[in-house]
Amino acid sequence: MKFFIFSLLFNPLYILPAQSILKKCYEKIIHFTSPITINGYGERTIMNEEVKFEIKIILDGENFKVETSLPGGKEIIIKNKGRTVRIAVDKEVSLTTSFGYLPEILNFLLFSNDYRIEKFGIDTSTVSFTREKEKGIIAYSIGARDGFLEVNQFWVNKNSFLPVRFIYIKDGKIYDIKFTGFNVKDGDKFFPDRFEFSDPEGKGSLVFKGWEKVEKLDPSIFAVPSGLKPKSEREESIEELIKRFEER
Repeated sequence: MKFFIFSLLFNPLYILPAQSILKKCYEKIIHFTSPITINGYGERTIMNEEVKFEIKIILDGENFKVETSLPGGKEIIIKNKGRTVRIAVDKEVSLTTSFGYLPEILNFLLFSNDYRIEKFGIDTSTVSFTREKEKGIIAYSIGARDGFLEVNQFWVNKNSFLPVRFIYIKDGKIYDIKFTGFNVKDGDKFFPDRFEFSDPEGKGSLVFKGWEKVEKLDPSIFAVPSGLKPKSEREESIEELIKRFEER
């Protein structure tokens, strides 16, 4: 019996239960008790065109505001008290992307006292080993068997216990984010600062330059502007989108 237990503990193929993996992941990540502002930059595809952008994200653990500066203008995504809207100039449209649900997962990773990944519809009773092919990273896949990418899942590095990948599916659309870099803070705490993402609108990459704690945040930061107009039925080209921003 003792030999059996010893074999389980030191067998490299032994799969830990989801809560043990999430606890170790929680212990690796830096955590905040007050809101933070994050600044960054990146590039992504919009209407099959490559567009560079700058981004500012404000998080408080529950709500968020994402300001993306595109060529000639700005796009804003706000989540406040469960309502999420996406705003471009004077239009309100249904949320279709927020960089692979990045603000949601950052609120979860950086502010949660306990990693209850079930809130994202992930089945914590299913855990398997999987491999991130580009870098050869062996990871725990919480929520799916190896090779099954059509369900919600969260990958955690088998050795470092840092996040590797987050896949969220809503209305048949796949939002996929990969954690590709971390900044070490407070000795051994990690802050995720490099990402690759894909969503129904395209794909891209994102780099955070740093963050700033906000001791007192004005609640109006997350206020959704009133009088927004519904989305136009006609799809804009990237040239029309840029021109409309420039004419503001």
